[in-house]
Amino acid sequence: MKINDRIAIISACLLWIPTSGLAAEPSLQGAAASAGLAVQPMGAENLASSPAAIAQMGDACQLDDTFWLKPRSGAAIMSNADIAPCVQHLLNDPTASLRISYPDNDELAVEADELRQWLLALALPAARISLKKQSGLTAIELDIKHNTPKND
Repeated sequence: MKINDRIAIISACLLWIPTSGLAAEPSLQGAAASAGLAVQPMGAENLASSPAAIAQMGDACQLDDTFWLKPRSGAAIMSNADIAPCVQHLLNDPTASLRISYPDNDELAVEADELRQWLLALALPAARISLKKQSGLTAIELDIKHNTPKND
């Protein structure tokens, strides 16, 4: 696959990322521009974009079980009220990482991995999204970890 084809695919995925989140990911914004695509916010009305709104949401989001009963798409993922605040938080803080925690249950493990794959398909940074099996949970949870830069 040629590099231009890869850029076009990634750029097409960027159409689902809210514009406000692209400010934190200038390389993604540049990839979209180089492919000649305009980035349009999808479901932006559901995203917490101001620092006050993000602070109020905290560092965790719990995914409602009804999410898995509906057909999924990039737009459905990014506009979901349970997922969008954590994604926005991840995009607004370049030092943050997103952990998808799931109960010790095969079905929920598959669902957690599917959610991670959707987020990666939407061009979110793979190195900043992890999966973790955690006992005591009854549903999939997303939480933000703030990584402080090391001063050498």
